[in-house]
Amino acid sequence: VDVIVSEWMGFYLWHESMAVSVITARDRWLRPGGLMMPSQATLYAAPVSMDDVLAEKVGFWAPDLYGLDFSPLQAAAHSALLANNPKIDAAVKPEQLLSASHQVVSEVDMHTVSAEDLASFRSRLKFGLHKGGRAEKRLHGLCFWFDVDFECAAGPKTTLSTAPFAPPTHWFQTIVLFGKAFDFADEGDEVCLDIALEQDENPRHYNISLEVVEWS
Repeated sequence: VDVIVSEWMGFYLWHESMAVSVITARDRWLRPGGLMMPSQATLYAAPVSMDDVLAEKVGFWAPDLYGLDFSPLQAAAHSALLANNPKIDAAVKPEQLLSASHQVVSEVDMHTVSAEDLASFRSRLKFGLHKGGRAEKRLHGLCFWFDVDFECAAGPKTTLSTAPFAPPTHWFQTIVLFGKAFDFADEGDEVCLDIALEQDENPRHYNISLEVVEWS
């Protein structure tokens, strides 16, 4: 065939591993020089503040709620929030991002990537942190989103983006939370993170791990 067009992308790009089936079809039926659409796929990450979500989900259990003290339930509510980790359908606002730039976690060319290449992704990323003038902001985790490019020699490149600052899509964004929040100076702090995505025993799912390796 001349062209393979497939909407294989999952949450955080790789969830459900549907790209493997597309790669199999490419290797069997795409002619040399044929087109893959999308042609390029890139997963991004940026540090994120979830203070508003925590205020809604945890702070709701207040010391004076309907005349009763529900604050002992805050720990359980926080644990429940962490149990839903990663959160794959988060609608993140641009002002929740805590860095002026985002970084590439994985980038693949759909004409050449192999199924084995998708088994795991590892990267070490460094972010400069800022609060945008809101002193109460804390670092709670990383926000992930993806772009896919549709590119051929006959016309301009078209990009579908699921970024917080792009028009919303049904993929939303994905949030991976740390076990605790980190406070930092308004400007100038840098955090270095190791990120790993590993296919689970069920290859449709990935295990995602974050580790803070340096803070300066």
